[in-house]
Amino acid sequence: MTSRPVSGPSGTPAAVSPPGSRPHLPPVGSSERKHRRRAPLAWLPWLLLGLLALTLLGAALLAKVAGSSGSGDAAGTSGSGGSAASVAQQGDAPAVLSAGGQDLLGLPGGRVAELAGEQASGTARVESVVADEGFWVGSDATRRVFVFLTPEARRSAGESGFQVQAGQTVQLQGTVKPSSPEFARAAGVTGAEGAGQLASQGGYVEATEVRLAP
Repeated sequence: MTSRPVSGPSGTPAAVSPPGSRPHLPPVGSSERKHRRRAPLAWLPWLLLGLLALTLLGAALLAKVAGSSGSGDAAGTSGSGGSAASVAQQGDAPAVLSAGGQDLLGLPGGRVAELAGEQASGTARVESVVADEGFWVGSDATRRVFVFLTPEARRSAGESGFQVQAGQTVQLQGTVKPSSPEFARAAGVTGAEGAGQLASQGGYVEATEVRLAP
């Protein structure tokens, strides 16, 4: 019996695999290998999230360090530098020291002697310090009045007291007293510190109470 070749739909001989051979199939796993080639990009979102987390953590640490340094600066200002800051602020306070209804710092010719016996009170800026018991108050060397501290005035500052310094603003109460060359020498006022000015003014404030102005 003669065998005829098997024809395809178009009449062409159909390919017949020899016995025992496997049919031709597309390579297995080609799409899987393509997927694996794209797989390394999967870590990119995680890397971005990690970088964002590190950035946020660094910003938080910087803010914490800045806050602690700021509080340290504030503590230093209120501590060792507090007195200097208070002096600067007190220097801006208005000076109003009066006796007998007149401004002691604005008397014509500085004739303080004309108000001898009058009660003096008010606020004034310390212009310069002569000794522990005496200092000048006023805006400058031409507009100032001498103040002498009595033991009573020293007790009025409280148990801790304070050391009067130039630039401070103090609250005073006392009496206007006549001055003389003898008083200037007794108070330790030298010529360079205004002994002649004290004598020409003819008076000073004998303070019975002195406090740092708030």
